[in-house]
Amino acid sequence: MPDTNLFHLNLSEIEFRDDRFNLFIGINSSGLRRFPNRFMSRLFKRKCLLFNNWAPCEFSQRRLNRFSDVIDFDLSFDRVLNICPYTVEWKNKIFGEERNIFSFYPIDVRFSFLNSESEKSYDVVYHGGIHGIEHEWMLDSFKNFDYAYCSLTSRINSLTKKYLPLATHTDLIFTDKLKVVERSKSSVCFNLCHIFPEHVPALEYNLARFKKENEAFKDLNSGVFPQFKVRMHEAALLKSVNLVYKDEWNVAERFYEPGKDFLYFRNAAELSDLIAYVKDEYYSSKVQKIVESAFSRVQSYSSYKFLASCSSLIDGSVDD
Repeated sequence: MPDTNLFHLNLSEIEFRDDRFNLFIGINSSGLRRFPNRFMSRLFKRKCLLFNNWAPCEFSQRRLNRFSDVIDFDLSFDRVLNICPYTVEWKNKIFGEERNIFSFYPIDVRFSFLNSESEKSYDVVYHGGIHGIEHEWMLDSFKNFDYAYCSLTSRINSLTKKYLPLATHTDLIFTDKLKVVERSKSSVCFNLCHIFPEHVPALEYNLARFKKENEAFKDLNSGVFPQFKVRMHEAALLKSVNLVYKDEWNVAERFYEPGKDFLYFRNAAELSDLIAYVKDEYYSSKVQKIVESAFSRVQSYSSYKFLASCSSLIDGSVDD
C-alpha cells in the first residue's frame, strides 16, 4: 500500500539479487489475482516466501479473501517469515514442521533526509491511533510538555476521533512523519494491539479449532495482544529515545535491550518522569549512550539484511 512503512522498505531499490525465491509482503498478498502457490513455484524453481508483518492479527478473521483461513493461506508458501514469536511457535506445532520463521521487521536505514545534528524541538512524540486507556493517559501526560502527536483524520476509530483536537500534526505523508520523529527527543511506543468486540468470535474460533495454546492470546479478557511496532526502529534510526510501555510480553526485548537501547514505563507517572528526564538530559553522555546504542542496533534490521536473511533461508532451511 502506498506511503505505508511497508511501501518505504524500498526493497526493489536495494542492490541485492537472488532469483531463487519470490517474496510476498503483507497479508494483502492473499488478495492477489494471480497468486502463485508453493507447488507452482516448483515448476519455476523458485521458492515462495511470505513476510507476515501483521502477526498475530490474522487470527481475528475467519477467512482471508479466497482462502478458507489463515492456515490455508500459510500453506501456499514454502516458508513464512513472521514477526510474532508466539505465533511462530504455535503455527509450527499445528503444521508439525518449521514452516514459520521468526523474523525482524525490516526498515530502510538509508533515508536521505537524515541529519544527526537535527534540532530537537519537541520533548516527545507519538504517532498512531488511540485504542485504549493507556493511550489516553499518555496524551494526558503530554500536556505538560512540548509534544508532537501525529494522527490521521479518516478511517480512524471513535477514540482517535475524540482526541483529534490534541493532534499537532494530521495526515502527514510518511517521510514528513519521520521528520517530526527526528525532531523529537523521545518517542512513545506501545507494542500492543487492542481486541475489539467484533474480533472475539474469530479469535475464539481459531484458538478452539487448533486446540493449541498461543501465548499471544493467553488472556482475551485483557483486551490486548502483543505486536512489535516498527516505530521503535524508526525512533532508533532517527535518534529519538524510545520510551516503551512494559506489558506482559515485552516483545521489544527480542530486538533491543532495556536500559541500554530504550527505557520502560509502566504508568502515567513513570512516563511523565521519563519524558522530563530525557527532555533535560538528552545531550548528556548517559542519554546519548542510549541514543547511539539504539542507532547502532537498528542497523541490524535493514532492508538489505532482511533480503539476505531470505537468501540464507533458501540456502539452509527450505527443502526441495
